[in-house]
Amino acid sequence: MSARKLILTVGLPRSGKSTWALKQECPVVAGDAIREAIFGKLWWPPGEHQVMMTARTMVRSLFFVGHNKVIFDSINVTRQARRFWLPTDDCVWELESIVFSTPFKTCIQRAIESKQEYLLPVIEACAEHWDDPSRDNFDGQTKDAWCENDFLAGKIVT
Repeated sequence: MSARKLILTVGLPRSGKSTWALKQECPVVAGDAIREAIFGKLWWPPGEHQVMMTARTMVRSLFFVGHNKVIFDSINVTRQARRFWLPTDDCVWELESIVFSTPFKTCIQRAIESKQEYLLPVIEACAEHWDDPSRDNFDGQTKDAWCENDFLAGKIVT
């Protein structure tokens, strides 16, 4: 197996993924930052293909310049979204999911408190389409760690 590791954050919007990712000592590729840079907004469904292709290119380039661990910070709540990150023959990595199980109501409350009501339907859709990451079977390519705490302080609970 490769010495490279790609860590996917998995969780509802406002579940603490970005807060955790920014506390790690490795590069973070953030879907929201890519959307903001390209489209000037945090969510625009017609642009998702471009966002994902840009993110994958950024991850690969970080590995190619010598980083051994990279985080892709996004919701990644569907099996299809996580499968997109399986390695290719020309750039191999171990895939790990860090799952944030912050309760739905807490995520909704955080969105309201931070005046991000536009996230409410996104949180609802993500919860509705949640695919349990523990059921991903990508031929041993992934492993999961579960984060139960709200703001984690960089600690992974397994």
